[in-house]
Amino acid sequence: MVQQWLDYEKAALQRGFDGVRVTGDTAWLDSSRWSDFARYEESLNSSLANAKILCLCTYCLDRCTASDSLDIVEAHSLALVCRKGGWTAAQIMPLADARQAIDDAHDQRKSLSEATRLSGLISWELDAAGEDIVWTNATRAWTDSPPSIPLAGLHRYLRPLQAIQLEKAVRASEETGSPIDMSVTVALKRGRSLHLDVKGGRCYTGPNDTRKRVVGTIENVTRRREAELIRQQQEAEYRRLVEMLPVGVLIGRDNRVEYNNVHATSILGYQSARDVRALPLLAHIAQPARESIEMKFAALRAGRSIDPGFEPAQLIRADGSTIEVEAAVIPLRGQDGLRKQLVFRDMTDAVHMREQLQTANTSLKALSKRLIDVQETEKAALARELHDEVGQLLTAIKIHSQSLRNRVDGDLGERCDRLLTIADRALKEVRDLSAMLRPPQLDQLGLVAAVRWQLSTLFADHGPDVTLLSDEFASRPSPGIEMAAFRIVQESITNILRHAHATAALVEIRCYDGHLHVQITDDGEGFDPHALRSARSVGLTGMRERAMLAGGELDIVSKPSTGTQVSAVFPLMQ
Repeated sequence: MVQQWLDYEKAALQRGFDGVRVTGDTAWLDSSRWSDFARYEESLNSSLANAKILCLCTYCLDRCTASDSLDIVEAHSLALVCRKGGWTAAQIMPLADARQAIDDAHDQRKSLSEATRLSGLISWELDAAGEDIVWTNATRAWTDSPPSIPLAGLHRYLRPLQAIQLEKAVRASEETGSPIDMSVTVALKRGRSLHLDVKGGRCYTGPNDTRKRVVGTIENVTRRREAELIRQQQEAEYRRLVEMLPVGVLIGRDNRVEYNNVHATSILGYQSARDVRALPLLAHIAQPARESIEMKFAALRAGRSIDPGFEPAQLIRADGSTIEVEAAVIPLRGQDGLRKQLVFRDMTDAVHMREQLQTANTSLKALSKRLIDVQETEKAALARELHDEVGQLLTAIKIHSQSLRNRVDGDLGERCDRLLTIADRALKEVRDLSAMLRPPQLDQLGLVAAVRWQLSTLFADHGPDVTLLSDEFASRPSPGIEMAAFRIVQESITNILRHAHATAALVEIRCYDGHLHVQITDDGEGFDPHALRSARSVGLTGMRERAMLAGGELDIVSKPSTGTQVSAVFPLMQ
């Protein structure tokens, strides 16, 4: 028999085969003949030790004990696997190599199981009959399902439509090899749901494997879906809030408009939000604000911070016209990257009101200037009237009184003397009042001379110690500036006499940097700065108006018990 097998082997090798497989019949084998069978196998193995002949037997191993099975495995050098109660020769190799391969496969399965656990992936497989889906332990723990379920029974765990779709996908993959990629929802107890992503496809275990095996993975994405649902709810709430805002909002990525609220559509003059999103984001912004906003976009892309404040800008409307707005760029950072939010508010009404206010202020300024001019004109006329008319009348009274005094004696003469004294006082008061209304020194000698006369008149007999410091002017300021500066000094020193209770005061008149600087400082009681805003501080308000109408600025610094400083600055060139 052995020689016949060797002849078969020689013929097979000559014809190009790798070897010969011999299948034996073990119908004759029973328990009483095990020892004969063992001697037969030992003789057979020694005779075929170097032959390329594979000997397979058809006896069933489940009739033998464990030790008998191990002996048979050693005798045939086969790696045997048990599938559904039957033993099958899987590969031919030495027993030690087979055991090592089994250990390696176990380690690999263990590593794969750990990797899938850490990654959140688990596996499933369509059984050999193509009827049941076999789950892993993790899937059964998630869904409380049996180890395997019929493919046609998925509707017990999934939504009906999803069950039908998944069954079709598995069948299509089994027949055509098409990939499986879909999401399903498993209904759990107490109203809970489990969201799973199912992927899979057909695979082969080797080049000679023709079985249509379908395997795949399952990923539990419930937390991800719940987080996505929360994000979507928050985004919906944010959108509702943005829609309620009284400002326009454009949200875009790069230079594309992805969202705009109703107010933005209205301000830009478009019929629908789709029309707004059809244009690039920067296309809605006119120069020069476009360049500024583009620089902010570039800074955000580079990871730098920007000023989120509003700045004036012009938007280009659907009809090509422009509208005045205030715009701000606000970054929106999320998991999907950086978006830019352009917020703008319509300033048309504000610009119109500002223009009206500016017109009113211009008119009021002209009216105030006209009023001051009229006041100065009236003061000058009154000063002339007092000096010329009243002064002449008082002078006539004095002359006639003196003439009468020269002609009478006694009691009538004393009365004439008293009359002369009164006339002298009245004449002096009229002259001082005329000078206060319009000091002739201001017109004839200039600002410094007029201030010096004013100080000598007011502080000659009483009041604080006053010092005047001044520069020599290359040329006199304009009459309007001189008059404004003189009236500010006049009002300031009058306030010092009336309210400050100061012991010393300093008046400085300087000229440098192309400006006239006037400063009045005292060491008096001072006052609350909030009083500057009260309606009763008419004198202080008048000083501010005079400085403003002359093109200058006025600053008043005062604190209780620390004195007061009044500073005025006027440009010499107008």
